[in-house]
Amino acid sequence: MKLPTHLLRSGLAVQSAAGLVDVGSASLASFAVGLFAARTLEPGALGAYALMFSALLFVTTIPAQLVFVPVMAESAKVGWELRGRYFLGGLRLGAWPVAVSGAALFAVWLLLPRELGPDGRTWLALSGAVAGLSHSVQLFSRQMLHYERRSWRAAAVSGVRLAVVVVSLFGLRLSGVPAIAVPLLGLAVGNFAGLAFALIGSGRSPKPLLSTVQVLQRGKFLVGTAALPTGAAFVASQLVVMLAGAEYLGFAEASRIVAQPILVLGMGLSAAMNPRIMEGAANGNTAVVRRVRRAFWVLGVTGAALYAVVVVPSWSVNVMERLVPVAYEIPGLVGISIFSAAIAALIMPLVTEMIGSNREKHLLRVDALASLVLIAVAATSPATRAFARPLATSSQGVAKLALLLQVTSRD
Repeated sequence: MKLPTHLLRSGLAVQSAAGLVDVGSASLASFAVGLFAARTLEPGALGAYALMFSALLFVTTIPAQLVFVPVMAESAKVGWELRGRYFLGGLRLGAWPVAVSGAALFAVWLLLPRELGPDGRTWLALSGAVAGLSHSVQLFSRQMLHYERRSWRAAAVSGVRLAVVVVSLFGLRLSGVPAIAVPLLGLAVGNFAGLAFALIGSGRSPKPLLSTVQVLQRGKFLVGTAALPTGAAFVASQLVVMLAGAEYLGFAEASRIVAQPILVLGMGLSAAMNPRIMEGAANGNTAVVRRVRRAFWVLGVTGAALYAVVVVPSWSVNVMERLVPVAYEIPGLVGISIFSAAIAALIMPLVTEMIGSNREKHLLRVDALASLVLIAVAATSPATRAFARPLATSSQGVAKLALLLQVTSRD
């Protein structure tokens, strides 16, 4: 397929470049955190970290979807030059859900593998709670900058975050903090630094343009659409730990880290293209939505295929095999994880389209069905072991992609 030239003329190429730099830097920070974990933790401890990380993604969807995404969706209805007025107001509305998410993450202590010992479990739970207080907020700050068409400012925020994360990982390790806590604490420090940089020059916020009731009325459906897949992923990880063992989840986490650059590409394209898809869907402009979605898929599929050629085989150019050797201890695991990541990337523009056209209820039903598939496949972990989680996420992604295409094809 040929990339539509009108998208390049509209300036989308420039925004896509900024989006790739932004999310590339942001995901590189996450990759550095995961790489540190994979290289410093034994498979069992790495599995416990993976369980906490999946809990982090699950719990922090609550403030993100309950408050921040509805705020962004409402901002898309006004001119881009007015959208900055929604930023600080959104932070105020999201303060209490963010605080609750931090407390909930510390409670995950009860579910962590006992092999870590009391101190290890406490340190990991504490690091997860601190990361929870910063995760959704820093993401919202960057997303709003894209909605304001200040994508290069968002890229600068991610650059600051990346630098602070890398320095923090080494600093925390040298300071004597237990290795199990360093990855998420380093991520949290970087998150707070990025948020602080985003707030510089944001100015004073006028009277909030949205009430809590307005936001919650829309967010209550979005919470379900996001909490279902992330919650199901957490349940799936817990099933692998319970039925097979934390070390097998550790191997799966290592292969997920190798596949992460594909999601970097998908999220980078989303950062630049989602506002256009959201606007088009909100205004009922199906032609624009489909053109932008097609551009997303062309770039996404091409990038994923090229990456797989490099990192799946064992050959001289495969840097990942040297960086994350534990991911290659079980043959085939990396290939399945890459397929899972590619499917997840292809779904991104379809989800944005559903939200922009106010079809959150349909999206909720799709996520419910796909989540059942995820948990069912994860339950096979006594037989599939390390393959359980990537097989489960692949099956979930294929089911969700098929269902969303069925819904959007009716337009």
